[in-house]
Amino acid sequence: SIQTKSHQQGALQGLLVSLTNATGVIGPLLFAVIYNHSLPIWDGWIWIIGLAFYCIIILLSMTFMLTPQAQGSKQETSA
Repeated sequence: SIQTKSHQQGALQGLLVSLTNATGVIGPLLFAVIYNHSLPIWDGWIWIIGLAFYCIIILLSMTFMLTPQAQGSKQETSA
């Protein structure tokens, strides 16, 4: 945070809050529709779909953490 300008930090914080609010609206609506459509087939599908979303997020997080840019920032903080 020392190397980043305050207006850039504010822009990033604003983006994160916007994404949080958007997912707070879209997520429940999306899963309500999925649950409504999957209920006649099997009421457990919503859990399987939720698990799939978590697996995708974990894989994306691990991929991001292993990028050279992320590795460089880890080395800078440990030095």
